[in-house]
Order: sequence, then C-alpha cells, then structure tokens
Amino acid sequence: MKHSLSHVVLLGLLCLLAPPPWAGGQAPLVPAQPTTLVGETSRPDTSTYVVGEPVELTFSGEGVSPGVGGLALLVTVRDEHGASLMSRRLPIPAGPDGRWSTKLAGPSGRLGFYRVEAKLSTGATLPKLGTRPAGLLTYCVVPDPSKRKLYPERETFFGMQTGFGMNLLPYLGVRWVLGGYRWGETETERLGEFVDKWRAAGQWGRPAFPPVRVLGKELQWKTYTIPNLYGPNERFFSKVYIPSTVVAGYGALTPEGEAAWRAYCLEVGRAYPATFPERQEHIYEITWEPVYPWRWKGTDEQLLRVYQIAYGALHEVDPKAAVAGPCLSSITEYDTHARLFRKGLGKFLDAFSVHAYVNLPPERNGLRDLLRRTRQMVRRSVGRELPMLGTEQGYSTVGSIDKEIIQARGLVRANLIHLGEGWRFNFAFYGADYFYEPGFGFYYNLNPKIEFGSDKVGPKPVAPAYAAMTSLLEGHRPVRTIDWLGETTLGYAYERPGDLVVALWDWGGAPRQVRLPVGSEMVDLYDWMGNRKRVPAPGGLLRLTLSEEPVYLKGVSADLWGRGAGRALRPQRASLDAFPGGSARVSASVTPPPGGLVGDLTLSPDTRLAAAGLTRHLRLPVGARRDVSLELKVPPGVPAGTYPLQWVLSSRSRPVATTGCLLRVLPPLSVRQVVPKSVKSEPVLEVLLQEDRGTVAKGTLEASLDGVPGSRRQATFSLPPKGSQRLLLPYEGVAVSALRLYTVRLAVTTSAGYRLSHEARATFLSAVRFAAPPSVDGDLSDWKAVPSHLVRGRQWVSRGAQYWHGDDDCWARVRFGWDARALYLAFEVRDDVFMQRQTGYDTWKDDCVQLGIDLEPLKAAVTTGNMLADAGTRRRRSELDLALTPKGPEAYRTASADPDRLPVGAVTPGDLRVAVTRRPAPGGGVVLTYGAAIPWRTLGADRPPAPGSCVGISAAINDRDDETQLEPKALGLFELKDPSRFGLLYLEP
Repeated sequence: MKHSLSHVVLLGLLCLLAPPPWAGGQAPLVPAQPTTLVGETSRPDTSTYVVGEPVELTFSGEGVSPGVGGLALLVTVRDEHGASLMSRRLPIPAGPDGRWSTKLAGPSGRLGFYRVEAKLSTGATLPKLGTRPAGLLTYCVVPDPSKRKLYPERETFFGMQTGFGMNLLPYLGVRWVLGGYRWGETETERLGEFVDKWRAAGQWGRPAFPPVRVLGKELQWKTYTIPNLYGPNERFFSKVYIPSTVVAGYGALTPEGEAAWRAYCLEVGRAYPATFPERQEHIYEITWEPVYPWRWKGTDEQLLRVYQIAYGALHEVDPKAAVAGPCLSSITEYDTHARLFRKGLGKFLDAFSVHAYVNLPPERNGLRDLLRRTRQMVRRSVGRELPMLGTEQGYSTVGSIDKEIIQARGLVRANLIHLGEGWRFNFAFYGADYFYEPGFGFYYNLNPKIEFGSDKVGPKPVAPAYAAMTSLLEGHRPVRTIDWLGETTLGYAYERPGDLVVALWDWGGAPRQVRLPVGSEMVDLYDWMGNRKRVPAPGGLLRLTLSEEPVYLKGVSADLWGRGAGRALRPQRASLDAFPGGSARVSASVTPPPGGLVGDLTLSPDTRLAAAGLTRHLRLPVGARRDVSLELKVPPGVPAGTYPLQWVLSSRSRPVATTGCLLRVLPPLSVRQVVPKSVKSEPVLEVLLQEDRGTVAKGTLEASLDGVPGSRRQATFSLPPKGSQRLLLPYEGVAVSALRLYTVRLAVTTSAGYRLSHEARATFLSAVRFAAPPSVDGDLSDWKAVPSHLVRGRQWVSRGAQYWHGDDDCWARVRFGWDARALYLAFEVRDDVFMQRQTGYDTWKDDCVQLGIDLEPLKAAVTTGNMLADAGTRRRRSELDLALTPKGPEAYRTASADPDRLPVGAVTPGDLRVAVTRRPAPGGGVVLTYGAAIPWRTLGADRPPAPGSCVGISAAINDRDDETQLEPKALGLFELKDPSRFGLLYLEP
C-alpha cells in the first residue's frame, strides 16, 4: 500500500496523541545488554538440608540499565511430581552498575525434593550448569544424619559408588563403599611394589571422609569397604596376560602372571586386615564385569584360575577373608552364572557378587525372580547358602527430566526388593553425574571442570527418596513377603529387635486400593520421602491407596507381620484358576497360637469380583492344625484377569493373622496364534481359536490392522468343547508393507455374550522355498525370482539419526529364502562410503549386517507381564553379525538365549556360509552384496521347520562413514534387540 505525505503526517500526530501500549502499567524494560540470571541455594556445594534447617534462595544478575523499572523475577518451587509448592513474582531494582540480587526463603517444612524454576520477565532463565538442565535449580530435605544409628557391618545393607568431592554419605545413609586395592592402581612402577608401599604407610586404603557439620555440630561417619583386586597396570600386560585374551584391561594369566597375581593377593591379604582389624570379615571382590567378549576374552577355565589363585592366597594369610565374585554386569546373566558354577566357580567363593542391573520398572523386568533364581542356583551348586552381594545398580536420566522420577521410583523399589529377598547389601550407582557417562548420578554434577568427584552438586528426586528408605530400614532384615494383594502389588515386612516396618507399593501404573490388617487402631504412615502421619485403622484394618512410590508403615502388630507371624495362617496355593461363572476352591492351613483359638477365618475376594466374602468359625485347641477349604463362586460376567483373595484370621473380632493368594480368572476361549501367511501371493491372517472351558462356543471374530484403512475383516466360528479352529482372514488388495510390523486387534464375541479382546503382531514378509540351494558367492542370479524389498529413506533409520545425510547415504534391497537345510538371505547394500576395520565381536561398530533370529516367535503369544519369564521361554534365539572385515567375510554370534547350545563367538564356515562382495557403484560409492546360508541347526533347531511356519526376524544394516562418527547409524528392519518386536518371516510351502 502507498501513502501520501498527508497520510503519514496524520498517522504521526495520532501516534503522539495516543497513549502508549503500556499505559496504566510500568514502562517496558530496556536492558543495556542481555540480562543474565544466576541462582544458588544457601548451601551451594550440596543443596542438601536436614529437617529444621532454613533454605535461602539467592538470585542475581547484571545487564540492566539503571533507573529502568519493570524487571521482575518469577520463581516457582515444585515437588518431584511437578506440583507447585510456592510461586512468587519479585520486582528487581537495578543498581547503578546494572547489577541486581534478591533473596527468597524456600519451603523446607517437609522431607523431600524441591525443584526451583526461575526466570526473568525479559525471558532470561537459569543457564544449564554441568549436567543440570537449564531453567532450574534443586535442593532436598533429608532425615538428620546425626540421629542415624551405626549398626555392625553384617546388619547394614545400603552402599554406593560415590565419586563425591564432599561427604554426602551421612545424608543418604550410606555405609558400604568401594575400597580400592586395585592391582593396577597400587603397582604402577614394578610388579611386587605394593608390599613396600603399604608397609611404609603403616595402613593402606582406609577412606578418610571429612566430618560433616549438621546443625552446627561435627559428625564423623563410619563406612565399611569392599575392595576389588584384579587387573594389573597396562605397562605389565605383556608379562602377565596372554596377548590374544587382552580386552578392556582384563586378560587370562600367563605362568609369570599367575605368580605375580598370587604374590599380590598374599600382600593384600596381609595389608587389609592390618588396616581394618576391627572388621568382622574382609570381603575381597576379585573381578569387575568379566563379560565375554567385551571385558573377558579368555576361557571360563582361565577365569576360574584367577579365582582359584586369589582364594588360596587370601585364605592362606587372612582368617577373616571372604572371596566374592564373579561380579558380572547384570543379574540377567543367569546362564553365564550357571555355566561358571557348573564348572566349579563355587569352590573358590565365600560370597556371590553381581551388578544387579535390570531395566526399570524392576518388577516387570523380573528382578525379584532373578534374585531368587540366582540364589537358588548358587545354593544348589555350592551346597550351602552364600551371602548375596549387589555391587552396582543404577539408571541413567540422560535425555529427559521425566526420567528422574523413573530413576527414583525404580531404584528405591529395586533396593527394597534386594533387602526383602535377603541380599546382604546392594550398591547404588552413582553418587553424582560424571561426564564420561552422565545421568547415573543421584546428584547433578554442577562443576563441569571436574569429571569425577565434583565439589558442587545438586540433588535429583532419588536422593531424598533413598535417604528416607535408608533412615527407616537400615539394620532391618526381611521377615515376610507380601505378594498377594494384587498382581502388580508387592511389599515386604522388615524387622529388627523393637522395630517392625512394612513397605508396600503397586508398580502397575494406576493407583490401587488395598485393605491391610495391621492389628492396631492407629499406625504411622510414611510417604516415600519419609514424611510421617498418624492414620486410623478401625478394627485393626487399614485402607490404603498404593502407587509406584513406596509407603512405609510402623506401629503394625508384630503378631501379624513380625518374625514367625506367617506360621499361623498359610495359603495352600499361591495362585489358582477359574472361569467366569465357575468356582474356585480356596484352601489355607491354620495353626492356633499359644492358648488355642476361638475365632473366625474370613476369605475376602477383590471387590471387582462382586462376590460375597466367606467365613468359617473355628475352635482349635493348642497344637491342633486344620486345613480349611472354601468354595468361591465366580460371577459369569467377570472379565479375565488376576484378582487378590485375602485371608484374615480373627480372635475376639481382632485380626491375629493374615495372608492371601491370587485368583486368575481365565477367558472361556483364547486366541492361541495369529500367523501371517501368503496364499497365492496374497496376504492372509490365520487365527487359531481354542475353547478352554469345556463347552460349545459359537460366535464371531473381527480383526483389523492398526493404521491400515479397509483392513477390518470378520469370520464366524463354532468350537467344540476343548476344541480349536483355524480362521483365515484374506487381505488381498489391502496396502500392506512386507517390512512393517503391524498391530492386529482382535475382538471375539460369543453367542452367550462373552467378549474377548486380543492384540498380536503381524508382518507380511515371506521367504521363498528354494528347490535347490542358492549359491553363496555374491552372485544373485539364483535370486531373480525372489521378490526384493527396498529399505531406503529416513523412516528406516533406527539408530544414529544424527549421522544420516540423505537417502543416498545408505540403502538396501533385501531378500529371504529357505529350504530344509538352511535359512538364506541376500542383502544388496548401496553405500556412499565403506568402512569396516574391525574383526570378531567388534564388527558391529562399522559397516555390517546384524541379524536377530528367533525360531520360536509365537511361543510367548500369552505373556505373563514378566519380561524375563517371557524371554526365557524362547531358548532358540540369537544375534549374528555378517561383515567384510580386513580378514575377509566373517560371521560372529554376539548374543544367545542359550549360550551352552548356541555359544557366543565366531561362527565357522561349517556352521554358517557367508559371502560378502564389494564392487564400485555407478555414480560413486560401493555396492556390498551380503549372502548367507544359515543351517537350521546353527539356529538351534533339532529338525527343519515345517512349511507354512514362521521365524522371528530382525536386522540392522550398520553404516559408519568416518572415525568422527561415534557409533554406526543403522537402517532397521524391526527391533533388533527386542524379540517381542521381531518381524514374522513366513516360510512359503
């Protein structure tokens, strides 16, 4: 638009006469330069306070023009859930130099975590500091460490790998720490020098934590140490290690190495007792994560030899010696543990140690089952109980502040499970973030100049939650497991003389209401941060809402929950099954207390069952044990699921014993399999229905594919009692991708009105059956009739997306075939830069093809909710890497669900034929052709699979272009590491 001069003058006059846009308020801030904001707590080194200490928040900045008003500081203090605890808007007057500062009292009346969000009205916010994200600072309030009791070492549980430059252990309640004595750190100049060092020092390795000032008084904090010994200094590797076995500081010993190792263990066995004469026992952990092949390339027998030497030497000179190991990197390494114990490791151990990692949440990933299973395996192997030690367990919060609450909930519950399952101690990892592998800290590292042992830290939510747990439970041992209040509800009773604590939580993700007999009219309820409140329990019954954050109960009756309380009332079965409209016989054994029993035994079903409770009146003399069975009717319309049943034994209307079990209500019919097939080159879903109750079932099945228009299909069924039927749902003309994993949603409706929903996975990927084996030589002429599938574009990148630079960076065509001898594959990979410098296990780091193969992909169609249990049902699963290395084509098995049958390591040509050819590509780059024939026996099969069956398949086409690329990017076919997300490869007849 054009304006005449008169229009411009008129507009100017109007602007002069009109009020400014900020009229009625203050003039806008016009900073002289960009304003800055800095925030700090009154305890800037730790931001950790005890109850009763005031918290002062100081904010300052610069860059504001003197005399210019309108600047304000906006401060919000939130708890660990993000709920606002305080919000303030503070005017900021600038000084003559443009600098300003202000102070604010922070809330601190409750134990817990406080996140302070602060920003200026200009938009300036708190900068990122160390590993702490921008926009916030944190502090926490924890129990007073001066009121914590020191228990003997055999009664303490909580440990931590710290890395603090200041002593935060008293605030967290940590007593166990790592204790040095690493061979490579004590003998740096010559083998055998340690003896001179420790004798000259008089004592060696006693940690010297500085005293902590708590409410004006100095507090010394007692700790117990566990040293870790193996691993010489790098300068001596050529003397003590067999060269071909050296990896990550570890290796198998030469004869000279065996002599030096024995000599070192003898000297440590003399030095440690001299330094810690007051200790009840001296625990020596020998190795640190000796996991094949990334930290151990020797044989099992060579690893056992390390332990044999250490065990003999340490026991020779130290009567209190306790040798611990093997300290593998995860409690999920059950098969490796079992193999080592079968070969005799237990002869050289006084304690079992492990880094007890599982994914979070720990319950869903089978932590409790693994702890129990491993303990039982050790007991069977050794013939006696060994102390069970956890020496590392953590979770990284890198990537999202939301992970902080996952870390706090998961690690606190993992420690409660370890303690509840009778483990001797457990070490948390790590005290404060460090920059090599950030995120594992209970505290942020706020000094970016210090990688380890920072002198300035700020807490995450896990710190006060952990401190509350240790304050309530240190010195306690488990007396009862509470696993019958619900499928996802778990808890333990812990006791020491004069103190009984019950911890409870529900890990299912939704609040769960429970009714718990406590035997008292009032109890103390502590939240997960340690805040106490008195709550009523009318008639000795407490109604409680549980979540993923544990609560702790004190003041409960020892007769109900203390040591020996479970003897009075025991369920005869931990779980039982029934169908809707059927019944379940629930039984318990009753042993009367001293003096006999006159009272009632009541069975209370979950309210969702809409079933009446059942009561049996009992009159039992002393010593008379009775088994009581009650018939529980299950209403016809109850959905399938798991329902808790609770027994309460009462005398004079007061509960004297309680226990329970779980009722699994099963659907009257089930979907046993969903198999994608190909019929006349068209996709088809085959659904196998099974009648389970024992009656005739008729109805309809409806299926659809998520995200696929026009995929709704319907079929009718008629099932005889206990019979099955296969239903075919054709998908001709429906646009489906062979390389996409689809979620199939099934709805089953019977003529009697019962409805069942079911989800399954499906892929419409086929392997052509060869009449004669194709050649494995890089020539694809045998594959001309086999359809290829294009993998090209950003949507296929499954790893290292930051290194992706366009469709021409790397792409591939893939084909699959099979016969009674083998599974065949042909991958043509077009790559702009070929890079493969590795051999063996490390080939995955450069250009290669990684394959995940599962011969039993449908076995876990019915899941338990326990990922460990589900994965353990599939024993014929492995991961194979194919690469063109400097030594030529190689195949390497990098992971196996059954290492005894399918060992990790190089796969010989007799067990897997592989060819990888390389040729220039038109227009630049290379074409790599990967061909392989993988015999079924190499995959764990006893016989060839049947035509028309499925194999679980996944793949990653790894691509690395230069050394600055920290990891290979990958084009992914399905989920390489998760067998529940593998594709289904249909073996065409």
